[in-house]
Amino acid sequence: MAEKIYSESLFISIEGFTDRISLKKLFQRRRDVIMTIPALNPYLEDFDQLGAGGMSSDEEDPGMSKPSMAYNIREPKWRSEEVKRWLRLLDFVHLESRCSMEGYQFRFSRGAPPRLRVDNNNKTSTARYVRGLPSNFYDARWLEAMEPGWSKSGTGFVNLVIRPKNSRKLTFPEDLSRCALSFATSDYI
Repeated sequence: MAEKIYSESLFISIEGFTDRISLKKLFQRRRDVIMTIPALNPYLEDFDQLGAGGMSSDEEDPGMSKPSMAYNIREPKWRSEEVKRWLRLLDFVHLESRCSMEGYQFRFSRGAPPRLRVDNNNKTSTARYVRGLPSNFYDARWLEAMEPGWSKSGTGFVNLVIRPKNSRKLTFPEDLSRCALSFATSDYI
């Protein structure tokens, strides 16, 4: 019995460890895109504050055969749709950088093939909120649920603990946005 409990707790801790590694890799891929595109460099400080804790986790799609190539995205409850769309554009740029065509043959660059991340608007991630982000980085309904009337300079949980800053407009270079728009607004990335 004790052996079974130990092996289950070991599995849970290993699973949590690999989740943190995946989040750090996702954060670093997106950060690399920001660093590569000069028009995105002004967002680096906010993105670094968002950190790996602000990234969406994912889980294997149980309907896929092994090895699974599709992963269902699990978003943090507190993160806004605006940030989600902006991050998906970063994912698109990364994916584009990994693709190549040789004649009629489609290939990915060296390394493991990119994950197909399916967005089902699943906000079940238990990720803890990140403090001190621009207010538009947070889901407005989530903030209101945490502290009704918070935007009127209340002195409750949101204003004293989460401490959102003034909102920051998230823009993306127009030439990249045009080609990425249909892809980034789809359910896949």
